[in-house]
Amino acid sequence: MSTPEHSPAEQPSVPEESALPEDSAVADGSAVADGSAAEGGAAAPNSATDVAEWLLGRILDADPRPFPQANAVRIARELFGEDWGVLNVHNVPSLHPDVLEAFARIKAENVRWNTRAKAWWVADEERMRAFRVADEKKARKAAAKSAREEG
Repeated sequence: MSTPEHSPAEQPSVPEESALPEDSAVADGSAVADGSAAEGGAAAPNSATDVAEWLLGRILDADPRPFPQANAVRIARELFGEDWGVLNVHNVPSLHPDVLEAFARIKAENVRWNTRAKAWWVADEERMRAFRVADEKKARKAAAKSAREEG
């Protein structure tokens, strides 16, 4: 699957913030009713890294609430174009694999994915300590199993 590319002429237009009707924003403030972008009035980026950076910002802005994948896909399509939303191997709407790859490179360790909820969230320090303890326990268990299998 190739990365979507848009020429400057194909980029979604972004109205200036003052030109937006007060009641036109979607509840999350990300798009106006006609689908054009409303985030800070900036020009719409078009690379996987730009979409990933936007995603990270939205997750951090949503904290302490989770940011659902369905919202991310819908808003990314509105802001950056339909090409950035795909159906994954489970036939579920997802962000383009290039976006997810770029996101994995830039996100902090405390930005986590909840598989059941299909949402990203930000773990506090207490939860990060619990994750580290669980990871260490798993690693010790795997090492012990490997040693038993070898010996």
